[in-house]
Amino acid sequence: MEKYMLRGKLVEVGTGRGFVGYKGTKGTKNYRRKAYKNSDGVPQSSMSIAAKDLEQFVWGYIQTAIDDPEAFFELYKKNSAKGQSVERLSAELQVTEAAFSKANQRLEKIRDMLTNERITDAQYDEDRMRLEEHRDEAFAKKLRLENDIRANSQFLVAQEQVRRFSEQFKKVKEFTYEDKMRVVDVLVEKVEVVDEKAKRRVRTVFHFDPAAIMEKMPKGRTVSCLVDAKNSTYLPPKGEKVVGRVGFEPTANALKGHCSTS
Repeated sequence: MEKYMLRGKLVEVGTGRGFVGYKGTKGTKNYRRKAYKNSDGVPQSSMSIAAKDLEQFVWGYIQTAIDDPEAFFELYKKNSAKGQSVERLSAELQVTEAAFSKANQRLEKIRDMLTNERITDAQYDEDRMRLEEHRDEAFAKKLRLENDIRANSQFLVAQEQVRRFSEQFKKVKEFTYEDKMRVVDVLVEKVEVVDEKAKRRVRTVFHFDPAAIMEKMPKGRTVSCLVDAKNSTYLPPKGEKVVGRVGFEPTANALKGHCSTS
């Protein structure tokens, strides 16, 4: 079975449709988003991307994460809302919460003014629509800032996991294709593809949830991969059994596999 480094990672922005790997007539590897009909029943043609160039692009980020994690963080922050100052975001949140509260207070005030016949119904409706718009904008910004603060707090913690990842894999002088597949699975959440008339853009989205990174990081000397346990020559200790996982550890020239036990 042919292996594809980005299997299950590619997604088209706007449609959410995935890509499958296939070989062209000349034996070159590609990724294809299949043809389909949109919600109006209009046929949409398939999209094909050469695997070599795309995989090299994604692996370039991974190699930077391994060789120089600090440079990787800078590259990542340029294309992400993460990596911002939590203190600055918190200060902006305070201002936004004050604006939200003030809009609600003013809405309450004009309701009292209408009740006491100090303004007309027309004036009330005009002021209410304006204040509700301000309130709703402040509330939406408040939610966004709260999400950004959570994401950036996680980013700071996840940086330490990436540094650990870097130290673990710096020992490897040369990665096989299978090695790269495993490493991509650790760091890459998805690869977004935007197909525009003038050009096609690709954006790599990384795992920066500390829990997600830790879940995918090798535990001790093992990590999940697709190997049939019954084909292994490993004999587990008495009372344990082989569960069909093979781990890998950095060595001088590759990732050395071995079985793990339950």
